[in-house]
Amino acid sequence: MRAFDPSPRACGPLATLVLIALMLPGCGGAPTAPPSSRSSENALRAGLAGTDRPPAAQGGGAFYPLEVGNRWAYDHSLGLYFVPVGGPPGPVFGVNDHQGRELVCVEQRGGHGYFVEQQSFENPSLLTWTRFRQDGDGLFEADVASNEPPACSGATGRRVFDTGASAARSEAAWSAIAARIDPARQAACRAAFDRVQARASAIRAALGVLSRSPVLTPGITGVDAGEITRLAYPLHPGASWVIRSSPRFESTVEGRDALALASSRVPGWRIRIDSEFNGPDDHVHVWYGRDGFLRLEDHLEGIATDPNGVLIGRMVLDESLVLTEVSLNGGRFAAH
Repeated sequence: MRAFDPSPRACGPLATLVLIALMLPGCGGAPTAPPSSRSSENALRAGLAGTDRPPAAQGGGAFYPLEVGNRWAYDHSLGLYFVPVGGPPGPVFGVNDHQGRELVCVEQRGGHGYFVEQQSFENPSLLTWTRFRQDGDGLFEADVASNEPPACSGATGRRVFDTGASAARSEAAWSAIAARIDPARQAACRAAFDRVQARASAIRAALGVLSRSPVLTPGITGVDAGEITRLAYPLHPGASWVIRSSPRFESTVEGRDALALASSRVPGWRIRIDSEFNGPDDHVHVWYGRDGFLRLEDHLEGIATDPNGVLIGRMVLDESLVLTEVSLNGGRFAAH
């Protein structure tokens, strides 16, 4: 774990538990295969034009690269701090860490074959799994608890993510933050802290990052009962769809960007995530492209008030997950 300073504010060590409490631990298992090619400016411009609609087949020609053996690595950063009314922001407690993802096998479930993406974590050594399938209508995910090992992957020798440990880690994280806050304000700040954590956990569940109970999401073309819609094709500015209906999460394509990832510029669709949990100053964005999941950026705020309802400050969480390496079976980093 390395020090993390997302702003000019002084940083303190964030207890590893903040990350676990939010169920986004750092991850290992980064791909070792080096990028073999870089996209040209002409290819980049071509990739930024038009819409993306994959063929019905799930093979390498589809929009999202679902093929066993594909691997990705990400840098993850998180910062948590308190901003009192009329005063400067407090110190940022934060971490930088890593996540590795790999498509390890195909699992048969409910009449579909799902590509199983295994997420590996740096500290502690843990695993989670997400199941994807794709057709001409979209990229769909089996709404299965991510700590449920797939039958197709075999023994891993590593531990499954333990959601029961998050409460104790959360308490320790709060202690680290509370030590920097006026004791008279700690009750109000604790309530804001809890609200931010609950909202972040709900967002992680909707985005398929943490363990969750199955929720049906009917009404979207191509989606089956027991699935959620990760992407709805074709992708184009203004396109929108429901990720899940209860609790309600929606996606809206805002536009297409040229992302600077590693040493390559990669075209990716910028998608805003809205939900019934979002506050007025919250925002969550993800980016997807033909190299897969490219980036996550979110900003969440919890309001702290005194016993009379007077605003005394805000608890703020800023987070990002950025692609650093990818090894697809075609050997490409961002060749379009």
